[in-house]
Amino acid sequence: MIEDILTKIKEGEADIEDFRKLSFEFKRIAKLEKEFKKESVEFFSKYDKKELESYRIEKRQGRKIYDFKHIEAWNLAKKNITNIEKKAKAALELDDLNYIDQDTGEICEHQIPVVKYSSDVIIFKK
Repeated sequence: MIEDILTKIKEGEADIEDFRKLSFEFKRIAKLEKEFKKESVEFFSKYDKKELESYRIEKRQGRKIYDFKHIEAWNLAKKNITNIEKKAKAALELDDLNYIDQDTGEICEHQIPVVKYSSDVIIFKK
């Protein structure tokens, strides 16, 4: 099914329904992939043979993830960054590099953020 729809898209013969079907199929496959990864780790952990035909089987440990949310200094720094981002966005929206700091009442010069856009996507909702 997926290959047929992709061929129709490449040949310019696809309609909206084809795109909708493909979108839902990719979501279904992503869900199945998550389940497969979990099951395959459990399965191959018990598997004695480390090679199968011409494939070598390895189990790789998951990446290390750090969580700093319980550190007070980190939370304070994160809050400061959030405030800086809000002020920079406001300066951009007002098209004004000068702003009045709400805490001190001072007129400050502000740098505006660089704006980038991600790719456009099509979403199908029911």
